[in-house]
Amino acid sequence: MAKKDWLFWVTVTAILGLITWGILALSSQDNNAPQKTQDILNIKNNDWTKGNQQARNIIVEYSDFACPYCQLSNFYMQRLLASPEFSPQLMVVYRHFPIPNHPNSLLAAYASEAAGQQNKFWEMHDLLFAKQAEWSNQAQADAQKTFITYAQGLNLDTQQFTNDLNNQDVKNRVTSDISDGDQGRLNITYTPTIYLNGKIIELQESYDKFEQYFRQQLSAN
Repeated sequence: MAKKDWLFWVTVTAILGLITWGILALSSQDNNAPQKTQDILNIKNNDWTKGNQQARNIIVEYSDFACPYCQLSNFYMQRLLASPEFSPQLMVVYRHFPIPNHPNSLLAAYASEAAGQQNKFWEMHDLLFAKQAEWSNQAQADAQKTFITYAQGLNLDTQQFTNDLNNQDVKNRVTSDISDGDQGRLNITYTPTIYLNGKIIELQESYDKFEQYFRQQLSAN
């Protein structure tokens, strides 16, 4: 074989090898993408959960305390968890995704985590949603005072609660949820974003319609 021919075939082989490697690499990325999503949606040790801890159906909700639709979703979740039909087979996981243009939503997330430091996360969670209209448009300093008042009503140590509002561990828990849900991970663009067994489900205009829709989603799993 002439030297020129030998060089030609070596070059062709190298190019074909690079093309094959590129295709395999892209294929690997595509195959890994759903797995990465599923890994994020797996229950973490520090997740806030409610319901049957051994349930086969798991809702993971990315939510914002200042969002009216999240308030509606919270009402739906409470109804599901109180339902004799659904509660035995359901666990709900709350994760933070405060939207920047919602005043005080980030501070509210810190407030829930600060309450969680004293084992009152869900109590503060429900209170923040129930009283959303009261604090959501306040000036931030006023909202903080309001949250401290809520902490008093929940019989929390208000000095510890106030300190924990600025605690870096508290902030990191919120930031971790935001990072998982943000661009490049789950790519969440709205709240609430609700996953049932890894698949996004949507709110409905009434609880009755949501319950019917939810039942259909369970059957499809």
